[in-house]
Amino acid sequence: MRIFSMAALALALIPVTVQAQQADGDQIVVTGMPDDPAAISDFVDAASSRTADGHIARWNSPICPEVTGLRDDLANYVEQTVTAVAQAVGARAHSGDCDANIVIVFMREPSEFVETLRRQRPAHLASLDLRERQALASSDAAARSWSVNEFRTRDGRVVQQSNGPNIDGNFEQGGSRGVASRISNELRADFSTVYMLIDLDRMEGVTMQQLSAFVALEALTAADTSAPMRPERTILSLFGSAAEAPADLTDWDVAYLRALYGTEPAQAAETQRSAIAGRMRDLLTAGPGD
Repeated sequence: MRIFSMAALALALIPVTVQAQQADGDQIVVTGMPDDPAAISDFVDAASSRTADGHIARWNSPICPEVTGLRDDLANYVEQTVTAVAQAVGARAHSGDCDANIVIVFMREPSEFVETLRRQRPAHLASLDLRERQALASSDAAARSWSVNEFRTRDGRVVQQSNGPNIDGNFEQGGSRGVASRISNELRADFSTVYMLIDLDRMEGVTMQQLSAFVALEALTAADTSAPMRPERTILSLFGSAAEAPADLTDWDVAYLRALYGTEPAQAAETQRSAIAGRMRDLLTAGPGD
């Protein structure tokens, strides 16, 4: 079954005047089941934002994306794509004015920006340890992201926070890193903020359709885009080689998102991972009408 149709329908709700800026001739890449049964588990590992104890983090509160660094019509297009994909796969989104919790910045020299944050607004890097901050600043990747996570119980109570909220008027999100409880491993890892920096000098050959799909997937997963994945299976490969990357979200991308947001998040880490991989396998092998 071609499971991309739900996300395609959601994207079709974005105003036509904005969609017209996409490149002509884009084709959705649909890739089938792998011969290797471990491929889905490997994909889940690569596309997930995993905490120190192995939980896979996701949004459990409504998302509110904000794009800066692009002209208004393009920024609105990216924001609407993130919201549409989120709603299509089972995540929630704010319907009106809201405080941004997905901060997407398009800029030149992102390494310099990270260094400025480190010196002047360290609250926004509070969820990263020293090694992670150094890696973020020294990276030459076209897209970099990091998340602020909280561990919560099944009913949404915060287990523990190692840092309090940090709000900054010029860069309006901060947060804390959650610490797991030893009482129960049936916890969930929640994103409270996802940050993304994208290098404007690395946009050659990238269409708006590809770019907005990439941002949507990354905003909902905070995946490590440097993790090895077959480029035809995921839009996360976009900045590895734009020529080889899919034109949009793939069926693997949508299956992963639907599995991530369609399974119970508050459970033991390995149980959660197995449930996501199993649901993803079911979606990729479902026949017409399933």
